[in-house]
Amino acid sequence: MPERMRIPGDRAQRPQGPRRVGYALVLASLVMTGAGSAAAHGRSVTPGILDDPWGLMTRIAPPGTYSPGRHHLPRMRIPKRPPRALLADLRSLPALTAWALRHNPRTAIAWQEWRAEAAALGVAKSVWLPSVNGVFAAQRSATIVRGTAASVGPANGLYSTLSLDEVLFHFGYRRAYVAKARAAFLAARYNVDDTIQQIALAVADRYYDLAEAHQDVAIYRYDVREARRVYIAARRLYQAHLKPITDLDLAKTLWAQARASLSEARGLERVRRGELAQAAGLPVGTPLSVVSLPAPTGPIPDTIRHWLQAALAHNPSLLADLALAQEAHQAIRQAAAQALPSVSLLGSAGNDEFPHGPDENNFSVGLQVNVPFNINFANTYRIEQQRATYRVARAQTRDQTHRVLLAVWQAYYGLQSSMRAYRRATIATISARRALSGIGTQYRIGLANMLDLTSAESDLVASRITQLRALTDYYRYRAALFRDSAMIPRAAPRLHRPR
Repeated sequence: MPERMRIPGDRAQRPQGPRRVGYALVLASLVMTGAGSAAAHGRSVTPGILDDPWGLMTRIAPPGTYSPGRHHLPRMRIPKRPPRALLADLRSLPALTAWALRHNPRTAIAWQEWRAEAAALGVAKSVWLPSVNGVFAAQRSATIVRGTAASVGPANGLYSTLSLDEVLFHFGYRRAYVAKARAAFLAARYNVDDTIQQIALAVADRYYDLAEAHQDVAIYRYDVREARRVYIAARRLYQAHLKPITDLDLAKTLWAQARASLSEARGLERVRRGELAQAAGLPVGTPLSVVSLPAPTGPIPDTIRHWLQAALAHNPSLLADLALAQEAHQAIRQAAAQALPSVSLLGSAGNDEFPHGPDENNFSVGLQVNVPFNINFANTYRIEQQRATYRVARAQTRDQTHRVLLAVWQAYYGLQSSMRAYRRATIATISARRALSGIGTQYRIGLANMLDLTSAESDLVASRITQLRALTDYYRYRAALFRDSAMIPRAAPRLHRPR
């Protein structure tokens, strides 16, 4: 029989029903697979609606294009300055330190991290208690049978189940889990102590920097007055034809250099004031003022061995690393206990209610023994991973110990050298002041020239700057010594909760 000719568009020749839907799905799958393969091999394809259904790729700017706008993010505002009455009480270092411990954001961060670890410890302790779950459901169901059997009509039901699960024995897993969380909690506590000491040391350093910058301004202001006095004297002598014009030019140069140094010192003072305000948790433009640093008196208390032993016993960063090493050790015990069997008590009770049928009650009680076989060796490598982590923690503890001892050593001998340097710089300042006075007299009577006078003036300024640097270094080393040896109080009594 001759084959019938197929006419395009003939509905009789098109696949009907499920076959037509199946062909469409196969065709769509082939198209999507081909497009994905082309995109994976870097070939250009026309993007479709399934390539970016949410239109997110169109929001990406071209490379090198700046994206302005805040995109509905909250706007930050410049904090307001505290009242002047409060600033008057924040001149001393203890007052600024107490303020910083309450208002510096780092204190709040460390405090909240400690609270998070406390909550994690509570979660860990919950493994000692059974877990109880209740399920309550209302359901409408129906069964439709395709065939000669009769279908079951819709039925309503209320289902309630109460289940209990308690681990009776797990051979050390829960104990190791809780001990690990307790070590993390202890490490967070020592991190709070370390943060308190870091903030106190930062405030002390910035306080001493501002005091040094303030004294620099005073020194260069005195230098400007002296240079101006020398210039006026040189101009009078030049006008009286007693000195050459070179003396006048040298005096003018000295005066200009002194004014330039004063301008630089004033700018540095503003910078130091902003740094102190930031360290204390105040707005950066707060006009803080400091008191002058007194001269050091008396020898350094105790020996270097005493300070080293105090650092090993009380340094919070070192204690935090020890706690982290203990946490890593408990993680080994926890991983090893996961490979051991566990015994659990299981129980459940349920009640099912049906409006058009009898109610059903059920319960079950039993013991469950879970025996992990570790045929994929996952727990073996997990234990080895925790052992390596523990070795890393121990090595970090030793490294931190070396760092702390070196910091205490440097601070102790830096404190000694700065004290000796301050005493020698004080003697040099007195001698330079006397030399300047004598050379000034000699210059007026013609026994010294302008170079001698300017050199003596520069020597006096340099000796005063050296004396100031030695004094500031003394207080910096002193603060670092007390901080690294944990002699600063590691708690904050009588302080409000950080905000």
